[in-house]
Amino acid sequence: MNKLEKTNRRILAVQMLRAARRFYKLVYLSEVLGIDPSVLSRYATGQTLPSYEQAVKIIHVLRERINLPSLVLREAEGPNGMIDPSLPLMDKNLLTLIAIEFYLRLEGRRVSKILVPETSGVVLATAISMYVDADVIVARKRKTSPHLRWIEAHVTAPPNINRSFYVPYNSIRRRDRVVIVDDFVRSGYTLSSMVRIIEEAGASLEGVLSLIVFGEEWRRVSGVRDIDAIVRIGEAIKLPR
Repeated sequence: MNKLEKTNRRILAVQMLRAARRFYKLVYLSEVLGIDPSVLSRYATGQTLPSYEQAVKIIHVLRERINLPSLVLREAEGPNGMIDPSLPLMDKNLLTLIAIEFYLRLEGRRVSKILVPETSGVVLATAISMYVDADVIVARKRKTSPHLRWIEAHVTAPPNINRSFYVPYNSIRRRDRVVIVDDFVRSGYTLSSMVRIIEEAGASLEGVLSLIVFGEEWRRVSGVRDIDAIVRIGEAIKLPR
């Protein structure tokens, strides 16, 4: 790891620590990290950076001790117990923790494009792109210009499922290594459309990231074997749409 990469890791630790303070008291963070509260406070406020070795420790311990699934579910709960995946993405500190977690899961994979359907998942995709340095491609639900060439994906299934998405031609190229991002995955039909777009472009699928995944139907529908998710729910729940 070169000097720039080490500096970035130190900054990443500070960002995680700063975001974590929104949900955990400094005394608790000091206890689990084994670092004096006054030192942690200086890290979190940007007065000083931890050493590279200290940063690695901070990132590792925070990933173990921060209960990210619990935080996401708590923030996602709306009226009458309805789960709204867009709500956790409105909290900048929680969004930071989520984006960093996905970034760390993607380390070692070469990602050049992030493909996201035109939903609230765009917020998550954009946040992740700031860390992985990849362009975000939004799959639109309709063509925005009659003068452009489009890659199209259409999925239909009885009784009333109809998914159509479009991305500009050459926005994804054969050499691209693409990650699909969405705020939640349920039936798998939208995911299937994203996979078809990548196949049509001749690019390679490097993985799928989702804030919340529930059920198993998406495996059969999309053909995707696994999803990197923050929260996995085994049974269907109410989701606003």
